[in-house]
Amino acid sequence: MKIIEVPLRRNGVFTHRSKTDEIILHHAEAETASVETVNSWHLDRGWVGIGYHYYIRKNGEVYRGRPEWAVGAHAVGHNDRSIGVCCEGNFMVETMSETQLVSVKALLRDITERLGALTLKRHKDVNSTDCPGKNYPWEAVQRYEEGEDEMTEDEVKRIVHDALAADRYNTVDEVPGWAKPTVQKLVEKGYLQGGGSGLGLTEDLLRTLVVNDRAGLYKA
Repeated sequence: MKIIEVPLRRNGVFTHRSKTDEIILHHAEAETASVETVNSWHLDRGWVGIGYHYYIRKNGEVYRGRPEWAVGAHAVGHNDRSIGVCCEGNFMVETMSETQLVSVKALLRDITERLGALTLKRHKDVNSTDCPGKNYPWEAVQRYEEGEDEMTEDEVKRIVHDALAADRYNTVDEVPGWAKPTVQKLVEKGYLQGGGSGLGLTEDLLRTLVVNDRAGLYKA
């Protein structure tokens, strides 16, 4: 699992958690915000640093927040036992893209494969809040385990649709060699339209498609 590490300012040192038995899900309640921006918000509140342990951008990139071993600052009464995972966006008014959802599930699999079974909760399950928003895809996120993450044809097509505004690779021949077998397969199966031209695939989308292909999510 690729976790992007960026230097984030701190106001002091973090404290080690004595146990970890929960993962708590959040949204930034902001349509656009970098991990550095969220860190600044939390520093302005007088906290040591960003309250979340992981931050997932809309493009699917996953950033390190606090060290995974540190006591968090994201859910009152649960910070000493939980890992906080926050997604960019305001899911009271927005819906999550398939690209971001895939990253959420992949991160949850990575955490639980390393730390064992943890109880998955939303912020509003433990505190008086709307977070992570009424449109947060809670049912889909709960199906993060391997074998439960099969994507339907419509879901694959939605991933493609999300990326059309940032076209990069329009034909199979233009696709890099590492992704070409997957793209060729999806074109032949009808998941991707435009075998001759107009595929409109971005680098981020290619990575997502290849990962899903290697996980066996595209049925014959």
